[in-house]
Amino acid sequence: MFKYIFLFFILLTSLLTAMPIINIDANPTKLQEFNLEYFVDKTENMSLDEIKQQDFTPDKSTLSLGILEVDAWLRFELRNQSKKKQKLFIHDEHAYITNTLEFYELKDDLLLSSLKITLANKTDTDAKMYGTDAIFEVSLNPTETKTIYIKSRMLVMQYPHFSIYDEKNSKKRLSKNNTLLFIILGMLLAFAFYHGMLYLATGYKEYVYYTLYLSSAVVWDFFLSGMLANNFGIYFNHFTENFLLSVLFIPIFLILFAKTLFDTKNNYKTENLFLNSVLVLFSIGLMIGIYSVYYALILTSSLYIYMFFIIFTTTISMIRKGNKLALIFLGANTIFSLFMLVNDLYYMGHLNYTAFTFNAASIGIVIEAVILSFLLAYKIRLLQLKELEQSKELIYSKEIQKINKVLQYRIDEEVEKSREKDKILFQQQKLVSMGEMIENIAHQWRQPLSQINSSVLVIDNYLDPNNENSETIEAKLLEIENLTLYMSKTIESFKNFFDPNKLHSLFSIEKIVNSSILILKNSTTKNNITIELNIDDTNDYYGLEDELQQVIIILLNNAKEALIDNRIKDAKIDIYTEYVDSNFIITICDNGGGIDEEIIDKIFDPYFTTKHKSQGTGLGLYISKLIIQENMFGRLSVRNSNGGACFEIELPNKNSRSI
Repeated sequence: MFKYIFLFFILLTSLLTAMPIINIDANPTKLQEFNLEYFVDKTENMSLDEIKQQDFTPDKSTLSLGILEVDAWLRFELRNQSKKKQKLFIHDEHAYITNTLEFYELKDDLLLSSLKITLANKTDTDAKMYGTDAIFEVSLNPTETKTIYIKSRMLVMQYPHFSIYDEKNSKKRLSKNNTLLFIILGMLLAFAFYHGMLYLATGYKEYVYYTLYLSSAVVWDFFLSGMLANNFGIYFNHFTENFLLSVLFIPIFLILFAKTLFDTKNNYKTENLFLNSVLVLFSIGLMIGIYSVYYALILTSSLYIYMFFIIFTTTISMIRKGNKLALIFLGANTIFSLFMLVNDLYYMGHLNYTAFTFNAASIGIVIEAVILSFLLAYKIRLLQLKELEQSKELIYSKEIQKINKVLQYRIDEEVEKSREKDKILFQQQKLVSMGEMIENIAHQWRQPLSQINSSVLVIDNYLDPNNENSETIEAKLLEIENLTLYMSKTIESFKNFFDPNKLHSLFSIEKIVNSSILILKNSTTKNNITIELNIDDTNDYYGLEDELQQVIIILLNNAKEALIDNRIKDAKIDIYTEYVDSNFIITICDNGGGIDEEIIDKIFDPYFTTKHKSQGTGLGLYISKLIIQENMFGRLSVRNSNGGACFEIELPNKNSRSI
C-alpha cells in the first residue's frame, strides 16, 4: 500500500515539475499563446548553468510579471511530432521595449546556439529586429526535442509577449498592422490638430492645454505601442527611454486644462490648491526622470492613483457647488481611470496580455478625449455668449457714457454761459455803480476846478509885468490851467464812459500824444526819464479823442512808475506809430525790467495790481482795455521786449483817413 502511495507521489511531483512541452505537428504553426515557465533573477547576474538549477513557475507566453522585475528567464521545450523537418520562428512581440534579449537553444542539456540583442546598440538592433519583434529561428528534425531558454531584461515593467510561427505565418505576423492602434492614434492626432488650430484662431488657453494633453498621449502611445519601432526603426535606448516620461506630462496638462476650464483660481480656491498639489507631485516626478527614468516610472502608478483621487474629490465638490459641467468632466475622467486601471493591472502582472488589456489606457484616453472635446466646445460656447453679452453691455455702457459726456458738456456749457451772464451782470452792476460814483465826483469837482481857473485868472491879472519871475509864474499858471482843463475833460469822459452815444471827432494822434507827455512832463523830467517819439503826423484819426488820450496817459504813467520803482538808469520811454494794413498801431515801450511772465496774462483783469492798495486800484489797464476794445473796436496787448514792457494799441482802419 505504501509502495503505491510513494509511486503516486513521485509521479505527481514529476508532473508538477516537468517543463512545458510544445508539440509541433504537420499542421501550419501559429501559436500566439502557449505554456512556459519563468524565473526572476533578483541578482541580475546569474549564468545559464545557474539558471538551469532554479525552480521555475508555470505561466503563459502572454505573461506580465509586474514592476521591478528586471531580469526574467523563460523556458519551454519544442518537440517535432511530424515526420518532416520543421523550421520554427520564436517571436518576442514586445522586444522593442526591452533593454536586452537573449535566446538559447539546447538539446540534451547542451547549448547548440544563442542570440543576444542589445537595443542600445543601433547596428546590432538593425540586424536582428524586425519592426517590434525579435525573432529566433529553431529547426527541428522529426521526433526531435529542444529546450529554449530566453532572458528578457526590461527597464521597469516586465511584460514579454512570445509567439511561435512557421515561416509563412511568421511573415504574415511581420506584415500585419495594428489597426486598432492606427485608429486610436489617428483620432488623437486629429483632435490635437483641430484644437491646436482653434487655439491659434481664438487664443483660449483651454484649447492649448487640451492640445498638449492629447499630444503627450500620442507620444506615449507611439512609443509604448511599438509604432515608432515598427514604422521608424526607433528602439529603446538611453535616449529614447525619455519618451516614456510623456506619461508624466499627460496628467500635468490634464490638470492645467481642468483648472482653466473651471477657472478654479477664481471660483474654487480650495479645489485649486488640491489640483496644484497634483501639478507639484508630477513636476517632481519629471525632475526625478531627468536623473533616472527608472525611478520616475516606479512612482508613476502611485502618482496616477493620487491624481484620480484628487480629480474625483474636487469635481464632486464642484458638482455640489452647482457646476454641472464638472459632472461631465467627472464621467469622462472616471472612464479613463477605469481603462487605465485595466492597463495598470496588466503592467503590474495581475492580468495577462490581450489586445484590450494592452491598449486599455489608449482606448480610455480616446473616449475621454471625445467627451472632453464636447465639454470644451460647450464651455467655449458659453464663454463666447458671455463675451457677446459683455460686449453688448460695453457698447451700451459706452453709448451711455457718450450721452452722459454730451449732456455733461451741455450742462457745463450752460453753467459757463450762466456764469458769464452773472459776470456780465456783475460787471454791469459795478459799472453802473462806477458811473454813479463818477457822476457824483464830477458834480463835486466841477465847481472847485472852476474856482481854481478863476483864481488863476485873478492872479494873472494882478501879476506885475516888471517882476523878474513873472514868466515863470505865468508858465506855472498855464500849467495849472491845462491840468484843471484835463481834469475837467477826464471827469467828463468818465461821466460819458458808459454812454453809447459818445461824440466821435477827427483828431491828430500826434497832438494827443504830445498833450499826454506834457501832462506828465514834470514827473518825467524830475526822474530823468527820456521820452523818444517817432510819430507819423500825416494822418488824422476819427474816434474818441479824450478816451484815447486817457489810455495813453495811463500807459505812460505805468511805464514811468515802473522805471522809478526799479531805479532804472538811463530810463527811457519810446513811443512810435505805424500804419499797417491801414490800421494805426501806437506802441509804448519802456526799459523798466518788463512784466513777470506768470502774471502778464492777468494785468488787464479788474482790480489786479502789484502795487500796494494805497498806490493803485488795479482798474487803469482794465478801463484802458475796455476803451480800446469796447468803445473803439481796437486791440490792446502787451509783451516783454528788450528788457521792458511794450503796450500796443491797434486801431481799426475803417476809422482813419489821410489828410
